Amino acid sequence: GKEKFAYVGLFDGYNGKASSSLCREHFHDAILFEMSKLINEMNGTEAEETLINRLYARMVDPSSEFSSVKNIGDVYRLAYLKMDHLLSRGVNETSSVRWSGTSACTAVIVTNDNIDELLADLENDDNPDNEKKGRIALGHIHVANCGNVEALGIRGREAFLLTQKHTPANKHERERILGAGVKINDNDLVAGILETSRGLGNHGDKVIKKSVINSPYVWTYEIDPSLECI
Repeated sequence: GKEKFAYVGLFDGYNGKASSSLCREHFHDAILFEMSKLINEMNGTEAEETLINRLYARMVDPSSEFSSVKNIGDVYRLAYLKMDHLLSRGVNETSSVRWSGTSACTAVIVTNDNIDELLADLENDDNPDNEKKGRIALGHIHVANCGNVEALGIRGREAFLLTQKHTPANKHERERILGAGVKINDNDLVAGILETSRGLGNHGDKVIKKSVINSPYVWTYEIDPSLECI
């Protein structure tokens, strides 16, 4: 069939590369499986049998309310939780104190079935105005991030953020970390160690794990003809 789905992932690891490498290898399987519950055209059958999904199924009842998927937010919430659970097994980790961690940004691009027709109509229009372009929906970008890896969209000469940066400089993040009883030093480092306030991995350090959470920021953006790239 037509290639109407695309996945993009960017992972910025620290304290070693084990976490970011495992995210590169396995994250897409968790996202595909969970998103296939919402989008019928996605086939998640093979993904269900992959390592990341099988391990999580042993820990949590897939039929429980916690594992239910009602929207894109649930898709990414579960996928990020699954990825962090896989990292907790310590594959390729060597430190006896604090394992590696990573910031993550993931996006799934879904284009409409009739995207070719829509673009052809636009090309045949001698003078398409910006208002008309804005009314044409070519698809959607489902994006999520956890940490300080960011995604940008480009329209014309202007760039705009698709994600939210998670650092102690963010007022809400700062309040959450301090509320958890974890200190932030004068250089805005969580527990005097990390620049980021959310992320995956960091297993073995109870203080960091208590404050650097795996909950992603999630948003869906409509793709119109003026969106040049992300």
